[in-house]
Amino acid sequence: MSGAQLAARIGRSQSYMSKRLRGESSFTANDVAAACEVLGEDLLHLLTNAVRSTRRQ
Repeated sequence: MSGAQLAARIGRSQSYMSKRLRGESSFTANDVAAACEVLGEDLLHLLTNAVRSTRRQ
């Protein structure tokens, strides 16, 4: 799925999503939750793995 498609599916503009995907702005918790829902991913699993990953660095 492209960034533009994801943006449309979560109700955000392409510009909004592009800035976040390029690291120019941060995603909100609501953005992450909406993206997980659209992509069929488990939010808790995603966050748990992110925390584990940052601890290893």
